[in-house]
Amino acid sequence: MAIGGGRQGDGERRGRLTGLIAAVGFVLWRARSIGTRPVVFPDSSSYRHSAASHTALVSLVGHAPRDVLVPAFFALLGSDQARVYGQWAVSTLSWLVLAYALAVSLRSVPARVVGVAGVLALGGVPQTWNWDFTLLSESLSTSLAVLVLAAALRTAAAPSRWHEVSLGTVLVLWVAARVDVGPAVLVAAVALGVLAARRRQWSAAMVPAVALLAVAWGGWTTTRLDASFQKASSTGLSYSQELFAYELHERVLTTPAALAYFRSHGMPACPGVTTSAAAATASRLFFARFRHCRPLRGWATKSGRSTLLSFVVSHPPDYLRWLSHDTGRLATGAIYVPEVRSDWRVLSTLFYGGRWLSPLADLAVLLAAGLLAALAVRPRQPGAAVTVTALVNAVAALVGLLAGQLLSAGEVERSTVPEGTLLRLAPILLVAAAVDHLRAHSPRRSPRGHSDC
Repeated sequence: MAIGGGRQGDGERRGRLTGLIAAVGFVLWRARSIGTRPVVFPDSSSYRHSAASHTALVSLVGHAPRDVLVPAFFALLGSDQARVYGQWAVSTLSWLVLAYALAVSLRSVPARVVGVAGVLALGGVPQTWNWDFTLLSESLSTSLAVLVLAAALRTAAAPSRWHEVSLGTVLVLWVAARVDVGPAVLVAAVALGVLAARRRQWSAAMVPAVALLAVAWGGWTTTRLDASFQKASSTGLSYSQELFAYELHERVLTTPAALAYFRSHGMPACPGVTTSAAAATASRLFFARFRHCRPLRGWATKSGRSTLLSFVVSHPPDYLRWLSHDTGRLATGAIYVPEVRSDWRVLSTLFYGGRWLSPLADLAVLLAAGLLAALAVRPRQPGAAVTVTALVNAVAALVGLLAGQLLSAGEVERSTVPEGTLLRLAPILLVAAAVDHLRAHSPRRSPRGHSDC
């Protein structure tokens, strides 16, 4: 007993030391980016005060151009350099928290090594951390997505009031950072509601209820921010008008069936804007012409999004062509910071693809392998909680990614950064869970020197 206990204690100490070394190594790996200058974009003024800001930037009731959390975070930090360093710190911490949550949710050492290595590798590639140095919402919304997954892992593996409160809190913060994540949050809320009902733990039902309220609140504030967004926008358009202008320029004008459908549903005609030839117009000039067409702007605000959704439902082949066109952009990610070098190409290629690798094909294979592993994992077996969490995460991320792709024609790779990150994490979790399950059911050798006598 004493010998076994000593060995177990030594193993735990070695595990903690290895984890500490991995954490320090990850921080140092990411610290190479320290010194990268903040990158300001035309719409950065809608997130932080500048000479171009003409409206309040923080409001809980939609009287601001953006959702509340990112402008509030930027307001706490006095300079652009401090803001990007703050984003870097939150991001780095969130990946370490996820690695820890996954490690303690797995039982075997090999599974922990696979899971932690995969998580920290994805968190360290340039496609992930380059967003920390942009004055946009992508960094914080991705960090919160990672924390949501960490809290979900702990809630599934070791249900407790503390884990449920943590999950509910980060879900609300995620919506407050970027209400566009609403579709993914809705899927997560449904899964959490089913889990609470199966366990007959009605206190746990508060988490999906809070998540649904957060999405409803975010949707309500979005309907009220159009006027404030227009004051801060570089295009001079409201939020709904700008989204529709992107859809019109990038998709509708290049699809004859779509252009005819939109015209038949009341879209006003404007020279240089609503003709197929306008698709070749430079985006800056196109937006200027769109802004000066009052009837089209009014129609876009009232009917643009509903017409787009009805067209997608009634013309699935055309929508699938749009999706096929965007697949490469969704799969390969984006680096928005000019100073960032695409080093560590093996890892970048593994997660974001290269000349000979199709990331979506590989993702599909890994998800299929994970599903097969899930069939072998019964409840309360090693890897079961991680497997279920990974599958729910994959579905939620995929739904969110498709919604982002549909409603953000201009920059689909930017509009789906949090969901794309979560989707890439799903195979890592599934493989780690499969290793945990297989390890638990593999023949074990008796410890050397151990005697039953």
